[in-house]
Amino acid sequence: MAAGQQPIPVKGPSTPLDMSALAGKSIWNILIFTNEFTGAVTAGLEEAAAEAGIDVTIFDGQGDPNEWNLGVEQAIAQGADAIILQAVAPGAVSAPLADAAAAGIAVVDIFNGSFDQPLPPGVFAHVAPDFRASGELMANWMLADSGCDVRAAIFGIRALPLHDDMMVAAEATIEAACDCKAVLEDVDPTTIGSDFAPNVSAVLGREGDINYLFPVWDGLMPLAKTAAEGFDVTFLGHDGVSSNLDDIRAGGPGAQSATGAFPPNEWIGWALLDQVGRALAGEEPLDWVVPHAAIDSGNVGPSNDQLGPYAEWANYRDAFREAWGLS
Repeated sequence: MAAGQQPIPVKGPSTPLDMSALAGKSIWNILIFTNEFTGAVTAGLEEAAAEAGIDVTIFDGQGDPNEWNLGVEQAIAQGADAIILQAVAPGAVSAPLADAAAAGIAVVDIFNGSFDQPLPPGVFAHVAPDFRASGELMANWMLADSGCDVRAAIFGIRALPLHDDMMVAAEATIEAACDCKAVLEDVDPTTIGSDFAPNVSAVLGREGDINYLFPVWDGLMPLAKTAAEGFDVTFLGHDGVSSNLDDIRAGGPGAQSATGAFPPNEWIGWALLDQVGRALAGEEPLDWVVPHAAIDSGNVGPSNDQLGPYAEWANYRDAFREAWGLS
């Protein structure tokens, strides 16, 4: 855990990019669905694109594969120069993705599994963390917090490689460490509002001894807390969105205890635009591996601008502006 909470140096583009030459280009950002995390990443993308004079269209996929396909089809029809698949699995939009490749449209994939997974056909590059390492880190947080007495219920969308990677790695780490257990539970993204909380309550009642509840993205935490009323569980999540960090900071009964936090979520949007810009400029992709760290009451800091391992990231935009020739 000590290694997973060390300060992380600010990460910016490692080579220059003439972003001003791409002014007027059109990007479509296809979201798996809209929540606080995808909204923050999108806000960073829009902010960076505005400085570069690039147009961005946001398409909310609403957790529905039919909508994801429609979004890619509309991007092609509208003459997009590039398409971003934000946690939308390329395999789920393979037909329109082939059409995009035929039209010469650049495609960048974000958060569809870990950084080292092979690129699907028609995809220029990934922007992704190491989700397996994230799962191991959060499993180790539970083991350290409990003195190796973990009985965890871990919830995620198993069809998403990023969630499955994290869940399987967390389970393996927990069960290899001691006489502990992890129960992996699937989430249907199309019925979260109606089904997730009842499913959590059912799992907690069925198992009878769960002491850690780990939805693998922070956006599920309000529903998870409602579902777990009356059960003695410790809450942890992943992504490090602002409201969840504030909850950790506030503490007290029923508060979230930890999260696996990325850098400021808007930073991911800036990294995403850099990768898209390199695709449009005909350059080689960069190694945009998104860092992660374990955040709890001991290192959450007084505000998100002074967040433990990311305390030096307040001026991360300057690194992009300098590399892009916009400073």
